[in-house]
Amino acid sequence: MSLNFVGILLACFGASLILITLSIYLLRGSRTTGDGYSGAGRFFLIALRLAIGWHCFVEGMEKLTTPTWTSETYLRESVGPLSGPYRALAGDRLIDKLTFGPDAEFPEALDREWGRYVAAFESYYDLPDDKVKLAQTVFDQRKADMRTELAKPEEVQKTGPYPPPMPAQMTMKERLAYYAVLQDKVAAAEAKFPSTDKSVHAEWKMAKSTAAKWRSELKSVLDRETAKLKEKLYKGVLTSEQKQRPLMEESARLPIESWQLLEWSDAIVTWSLLVLGGCLLLGLFSRLTSLATALLILSFYLAMPPLPGWPEGPRLEGHYMLVNKTLIEVIALLALTFIPTGRWAGLDGLLQFVLPGCCGGTCATEANRSVE
Repeated sequence: MSLNFVGILLACFGASLILITLSIYLLRGSRTTGDGYSGAGRFFLIALRLAIGWHCFVEGMEKLTTPTWTSETYLRESVGPLSGPYRALAGDRLIDKLTFGPDAEFPEALDREWGRYVAAFESYYDLPDDKVKLAQTVFDQRKADMRTELAKPEEVQKTGPYPPPMPAQMTMKERLAYYAVLQDKVAAAEAKFPSTDKSVHAEWKMAKSTAAKWRSELKSVLDRETAKLKEKLYKGVLTSEQKQRPLMEESARLPIESWQLLEWSDAIVTWSLLVLGGCLLLGLFSRLTSLATALLILSFYLAMPPLPGWPEGPRLEGHYMLVNKTLIEVIALLALTFIPTGRWAGLDGLLQFVLPGCCGGTCATEANRSVE
């Protein structure tokens, strides 16, 4: 049974528990309760909490069960006044993996990534000591070859403001320097925001497009060099019997000891969505959970706010000005912060009887009043 299926099953169970409890509350025979909310009013407020909880929980499950998921691209594409901190959090792993040190030291980020692959390769094929040494030799040789290859000029196509592209001979160091120039052009265009001038937005889009194309070519170089390492390990280290085994499945997840700020941030977001979404579904600490979820989703809104005069986010589903679906969800959660929906249908309703003093005397008084 997959983790994804288990998560969805638990979510369905939680939603069912809430709906059953809700039905019991709504079928008590009174159309209007002492707190001023009608049965229909309670129903839709609880439904709102369940819908947002379901959204958060499933989103968290999707991130948890997708090994390749990372918020790096989302953060790097952030716009608005707070884009600087968000982009700093994302960093740029691609550039880090292609940037050699001042004395041509192999990129530390790529050394760690390749080292993890070689270690997993040795473990998966259960290599004996002599083959382990051979794999390490291949690893070291591949790093030396890459250092030599990328120091040589390679023909590339430099995209200018007007076609056609201009061919040029550039080393990797020069290509990275040119990418920095393209990024500076993007930053210069962004410095003109907010602006309603269409030419400013067109300039920004052109600069972003040019930088993105150059970046994709850099990524293709990294993929090519990584593929060479894997090919040399497979052909030069494994015996014919070992080659009959299924190819090793690579883990896209980094070990915790290798986590940096971005990985910790992604883990916090993923588990926050899971835990907060589950609490909303179960009606557990519903008011506190609503506030915490509102703050979490507000951080998503601030990464790409639809501010007048700023570029529209790449995942935009329509045309917004200040208010989008994310902000509406935040406002809905803030409203639920002041409404005890968890006592109406959820575990909060059970906690007030098991621990009558957990919410103070008001909680117990409201519980008794609602039972009458």
